[in-house]
Amino acid sequence: MLRVVAAVLLSVGFGLAVAGCYAFVFAVRLIGTEDRVNVQGFGALNGAWDAAEYAFLGAALSSVGCALFVFGLTWFVALGRAGAAGASARRPLLWAVLGAIVVGGLGVGGASLCGKRQPPVLSADERARVLDVAYQYVDTGARSLATDEFDRRLEARQEHLSYRGLYSLSLQPVSPDEARVSGSMRARQQIIRRGGPFGAVEKVANYAEPRTVGLSLRLKKTPQGTWLVDDLEYKE
Repeated sequence: MLRVVAAVLLSVGFGLAVAGCYAFVFAVRLIGTEDRVNVQGFGALNGAWDAAEYAFLGAALSSVGCALFVFGLTWFVALGRAGAAGASARRPLLWAVLGAIVVGGLGVGGASLCGKRQPPVLSADERARVLDVAYQYVDTGARSLATDEFDRRLEARQEHLSYRGLYSLSLQPVSPDEARVSGSMRARQQIIRRGGPFGAVEKVANYAEPRTVGLSLRLKKTPQGTWLVDDLEYKE
């Protein structure tokens, strides 16, 4: 009976180690892409998994699986008998290996059924268009690059701040029709725009030393396929 328990530990440990290796394979395939794997049917683990999450899962499964396998193997060998009994003791070990292969196969099959590779939210061309609009708007503030709603919100503000300097942006797609772009700027100039009865008045302040300013944009895609800025925030 004890050898059966040891064989079960061998099987479970080997199966977990195999599942961890497959998780590492998924992680390697996802590195450097915006792709995620939509996992369903696993309760609290449901959701969109990226490369880092799959790598962590692989490390956890492999560690636990290897520990169980070594423990079960050590226990199994310790319970083995010499001589004629030694030949019969190899049979449970063979069943343990076969059981591990079955467990690993079931795990891979479940992953293929419950985790489906999803295409990127935005294609490479769409991502380039979104970033191009975002850079142009931060550089120029052109009203033609903003939505009508955002333009009205700007006009309603008593005071509007903007900055000039060196900056970099990164894209986070939200949906095929919406994207968020965020980054940081080494601002050398602050522009304060105030509304008044005779039109807007701008006041420019130059910094002696650059200041780090965060910026966040929301862009939306119009029915005509054009990307426009729907919000822009600066944070010192």
